[in-house]
Amino acid sequence: MGKSPDEYLERAETLKKRVMRTYLNGDGTCSVPQQTALALLIYYHMYEDLEPLKRQLMSLIEAADFHHFCGMVGLRRLYEALNQCGLQEYAYKIVTAEGYPGYRTWFDRGATTLWEYWDYEDKNDSKNHQMYSDVLSWMVKTILGIRQRADSVGFSAVNVEPYFFEELDYAKGSCDTCNGKISVSWERKEEGIYVVIEVPAHMTVTFRGETLAAGTNCRLVK
Repeated sequence: MGKSPDEYLERAETLKKRVMRTYLNGDGTCSVPQQTALALLIYYHMYEDLEPLKRQLMSLIEAADFHHFCGMVGLRRLYEALNQCGLQEYAYKIVTAEGYPGYRTWFDRGATTLWEYWDYEDKNDSKNHQMYSDVLSWMVKTILGIRQRADSVGFSAVNVEPYFFEELDYAKGSCDTCNGKISVSWERKEEGIYVVIEVPAHMTVTFRGETLAAGTNCRLVK
């Protein structure tokens, strides 16, 4: 727009400091011991030291037996906050946890879509609802590792950084963008993990520091 961002950056920094003064204790933990509050602070980098918030969030999730205890606002940020803490395995345990509340309860009932309520007994509830759908974004960004570069527009540049969960031996998926369809699959074998990345012609894709050519790219990760 041709306008200087300085005024807005200054305002954002002022608001950030206000939030931190209000919700951070002297030891760096959150004064509201709830998953949503922790996820918001971590997601938006509102801390001086991540470690106290990381330990607090771990404790809350462990106390909930690796179930989420939050709604739309929290789920929109919880999984990415765990990623930022290096706790991808915690996120995976929440996504696959048995029992209420959780996505597994729907899956075990034969769901192939996302439902409106964790409590699925009301037959009038929507069975094709997007309220809690950020988990799908997390799967694409984490399991497949497809992430748009922060300095790109319209997925013109993408980094592929899959997280190879110990519980998984195989993953495959794709993402349709205005610059083409990028597909990623990986499979664990004795000699290592084979990664196959399909790169569209109008997209710059980087995998482990290497810029890939358009077309099919096969790599072995040991």
